[in-house]
Amino acid sequence: MDSIHPIPTPVHLTGRQLDRRIRHASAAELAVIADDLRSGRLVVSNFSPRQADLAVRFASVSYDRQADRAVERLGAERLWAAFARATAPAT
Repeated sequence: MDSIHPIPTPVHLTGRQLDRRIRHASAAELAVIADDLRSGRLVVSNFSPRQADLAVRFASVSYDRQADRAVERLGAERLWAAFARATAPAT
């Protein structure tokens, strides 16, 4: 069965190649690179230690923001009750 929208083969870059692309990119090009990374059209391997550190920091900040939004949306009391149910010993 032919797909209407074939999945493109991802472009593979090393961390060094990504760094070069980012260093010389305009704001619009950075947005395209970010979207390609998010969607899997661009895959990066062999990160430099600095890039790996930044990725870990970004992931933790992103997780913290998601948690903050959940507290705002659901309320702290509901989340604590859910945590209590999830961690309660099985009876």
